[in-house]
Amino acid sequence: MKTAPLALSVSAFLAFPAFSETIGTVTASFDDGEPRTYYAFEDTGESQSFWTQTLPGMLNASSFSIWANPQEGSNATNDVLILGGTLIRGPGGYTVIAELEYLQSYFSEYWTNPEEGSVSLELNNVEQQGDRLVVSGTFTAPVFYTENASNPQTDMNRSMTITGEFAASLPKD
Repeated sequence: MKTAPLALSVSAFLAFPAFSETIGTVTASFDDGEPRTYYAFEDTGESQSFWTQTLPGMLNASSFSIWANPQEGSNATNDVLILGGTLIRGPGGYTVIAELEYLQSYFSEYWTNPEEGSVSLELNNVEQQGDRLVVSGTFTAPVFYTENASNPQTDMNRSMTITGEFAASLPKD
C-alpha cells in the first residue's frame, strides 16, 4: 500500500516542475524541535498532491497524498514531507491507514516507517467538495533513517519522531 501513492507522487513531480497556488500546508516538528511549515501546490489543475477515489460516489477506501515542499512557491526534492493514507469508514467517521516519509535527500537519504499502522493520524475534517478532497488533522510518526529507495536499507537504531498538523484541498487524480 505504501508504494502506490508514493510512485504516483514521484511521477507527478517529474511531470509538473513548477506550481503556483498553495492548496495545503503541513506544519511539523522533528523530535520536538521548532515547528516548520511545508507547502503543497497546484498549477492549472496539476499537482504532486492528490486524492484517488476508489469507489465511485464514496470516500471509503479513497486515498490521498500531500507532497509538502519546504518553501512556498518552490518545488523541491530535498527536505520534503509526504503525508497520506487510505480512508476507512468506521463508527463515528473516518479513520486513516496513514504513512509519512521525510525526504532528506530525495530517495537516496530519507526517513520512513516500514511498519504499517505505526503512523498515528487523527482527522479533524474530511469531506468531498466537488472534485476536491478537503482534509485536515494531526499526526505523529516514528520514522527511521533509510538509504537507497531501489534497495532500501533502514537503520532501525537511527530514529526520530515527527509530529504536526495539516490542512489541504486536494485535486482528484
